[in-house]
Amino acid sequence: SNHFYLYQFKSVRKINILIAFLVSSIFLGSYSHAEENDDTFWMADEEDLSFANELLFVRKHLDEVTEATQFYYDFKRSGSLLDAIEDKVVVKIVKILPSGKKDVTTRFLSGRYKKRYAAQYRRSQNPIFMWFFERDVVEMQRYTGGNSLFFRNRIRQTLAGKSKLGGAAKTKPVKFQFEGKEYDGTEIRLLPYEGSIKIKQYPRYESKSYRLVLSESIPGGFYSLSSTVESSEKGILIDEVLTYKGIVKSVKKEIVKKWSFFDIRSWPIFN
Repeated sequence: SNHFYLYQFKSVRKINILIAFLVSSIFLGSYSHAEENDDTFWMADEEDLSFANELLFVRKHLDEVTEATQFYYDFKRSGSLLDAIEDKVVVKIVKILPSGKKDVTTRFLSGRYKKRYAAQYRRSQNPIFMWFFERDVVEMQRYTGGNSLFFRNRIRQTLAGKSKLGGAAKTKPVKFQFEGKEYDGTEIRLLPYEGSIKIKQYPRYESKSYRLVLSESIPGGFYSLSSTVESSEKGILIDEVLTYKGIVKSVKKEIVKKWSFFDIRSWPIFN
């Protein structure tokens, strides 16, 4: 009988360990998802979204994607201040959820310029613009010795139209050429550091401008993303441009995963 009770004790202990693992997985999973999908990291709090923020955070850039897809972008850096770069950025749709939302990863540049960014889960928007801005503010910190939080907040406030200095991001309809055809798009242009007292410490960057061109005719929603630092005396100091080049669809026939007890991320609560 002692063996019977010992067996019961071990069985109950195993069940308790399993329950503890499942509960901790749920809470840790929820926490990591919340961090990786926190749009407010780049979107300033506001009741009425600016048109620029609607284009970036509300428009569903990935709605038309129905299978595993990779978006390819060329990256080029030119100008007199830094070494020239020609590289690639790949945005990968790695999973389509039953809700239609997507899990997204990136390969952002290569070699010594490579940046590592966390996967984005349950997305309807293309996160390339967040990765583009995040790389930019980190590079600004490296060039100037300033605080990346300052650069990040200036961009957020300008996109939101909440900046008392650089004003709101400007938007306008534009036309652009892609593969020999003309397309309609919308340009977002911002000068987030204009008039800032802090940026006076780094005067060459005060006139730095950003330009994003979005189009619903382009898979993934973005045709180009660029930043430019220009001097009236020396011309273009830094010009960095990401330009859409095309897509490659995965050979996988089916990536919409079914609900599975053993795959916590497939549980409805996470989708």
